Amino acid sequence: MKIISYDGSMQEKSSMSVLLEDDIKTEIIEHGKKTRPSWETFFKKLHLRHEDLSNIDLFLVCTGPGSSYTAVRSSVSFFKALCTGLNKPLAGISCDELRDFRQKNKGTDKANSIEMINLVKLSVDDYLDSAPSSVNPIHDEEHSFREMNV
Repeated sequence: MKIISYDGSMQEKSSMSVLLEDDIKTEIIEHGKKTRPSWETFFKKLHLRHEDLSNIDLFLVCTGPGSSYTAVRSSVSFFKALCTGLNKPLAGISCDELRDFRQKNKGTDKANSIEMINLVKLSVDDYLDSAPSSVNPIHDEEHSFREMNV
């Protein structure tokens, strides 16, 4: 099984993990609030070439809610387009699902992108039919839109 997961729900940190058979590689990149690392940066750091993406069995993206709704929306949009173009399944994993998974597994402190893979591995067949069109960002009222000083 080959899985790529991405979490961009936090304002100043993003993570991407790739599961190739039984080996998980992860890259965590810290960045400014208004800047994001490019997808290319993650792919290079994880030694993924563009042609490798067609061999991925499942893509996962964190749907939030997070501290950056814009980052969640752009991440979900990128993966929806990528998976639609590659005709690959895409599953959205919410921050709430990850929190519940952590609580059941004694509070691990791994990156969200690793925990998404660990959560899905328990019942991967349930996720392999996930259509990209069904994945949408989650907005929570606590982090509602407010004017920002730029």
